[in-house]
Parts: sequence; structure tokens; C-alpha cells
Amino acid sequence: MDSLLTSYPTEVDGCAINAHFANILDILRGIEDAETNEEKALIILQKFYFKTPKDLERGLTALFSFLSQKEVGTSDKSQAKGKQQVCFWFDSKEIYADFVREYSIDLKEIEFLHWHKFVTLLNSLSGQSALTQKVNLRFFDSKELKGKKKREVDDAKKKVQIPKKADKRMQAAVDSVNARIAEMMGCG
Repeated sequence: MDSLLTSYPTEVDGCAINAHFANILDILRGIEDAETNEEKALIILQKFYFKTPKDLERGLTALFSFLSQKEVGTSDKSQAKGKQQVCFWFDSKEIYADFVREYSIDLKEIEFLHWHKFVTLLNSLSGQSALTQKVNLRFFDSKELKGKKKREVDDAKKKVQIPKKADKRMQAAVDSVNARIAEMMGCG
């Protein structure tokens, strides 16, 4: 999507959506915490749409398409390819501080910030931002370092790694949602 020339979507398949970034984060958290696919589908349908779409499967597929239009994380480090670069909850302090510092946007007080705009801004944080520094450290290759410097960097890297529990929970949620999509599309 060309952010300069195209407006951000406010409806999907003719159904008005709540595309506020905080709502999408709430949906992602709900998906992560829900135990069954039915619970996940219900959370999505109730929170994403202002009015539940008539075709529920198409409504779910439309949400996944909406979310996939913007990829979170832009690290070009080869070690980061295919790995979760950002955890909204583990990295929340850095995200919040960086939005205030770089964009003068208080994410806790803003009335509306479209999800696609939020992700665009998140992915555009400067190299000096706390989040970018954290992600860069997370995937820094310390093999070339020796002695005390290597230990210091490796210790620092451990502190900024996404906790396994959060990583596993998010992966389980993603796997479950992906299975649901495959099932809906007749691929599973």
C-alpha cells in the first residue's frame, strides 16, 4: 500500500472496522490468550468489526489479510530473517518512549491511530531509537568478539531477548490461527 497516496482502510468487505492500533493489539493479545480457535474467532469478530459480517469465514480471512498488509520489524540483519523481531508487550516501553520522542505521539492518549499508520511509524523509527537499538542488539552476531567484550555483549543480548514464554505463546497463537486459515480455505 502506498502510504502517501492511498487512505488507510476503514472497512473490509463493506463492514466497518475498528482499525485503531490499540484495538488491534487487544485482538492480538486475545488471540494469544484464547485457548480454542472458536474463542479466537469470537474475539476477532467482536473486536475488529463494529457489526459482525454475515459471512464469518470471509470476515476472519479479511482480518488476516488486513493484518498481513503491514509486516512488523524491519531489521535487515541476516540473523533476524524469519524470526520475531518485536514483541509488543516485551518491547512496549521502548515503543512508547520512541513514539513520544520521535513523533510526539503519546500512544496512551491518542484518540485514534490506524494500525497501518502505527506499523509504518514503528518500522520507520530511527537507528537511534531505543527499540531499534534493542532489536539490533537482540540479533547482533558476537562471534568476532573476544574475552570480556564478548561476555559483556552476550550478557546484554540475553537481557533483550524476547522471553521464551512470550515467544512460544505467540508462536502457538500464530500456528493456531494459521491452521484456522488453512481450514477455512480448504487447505487443512
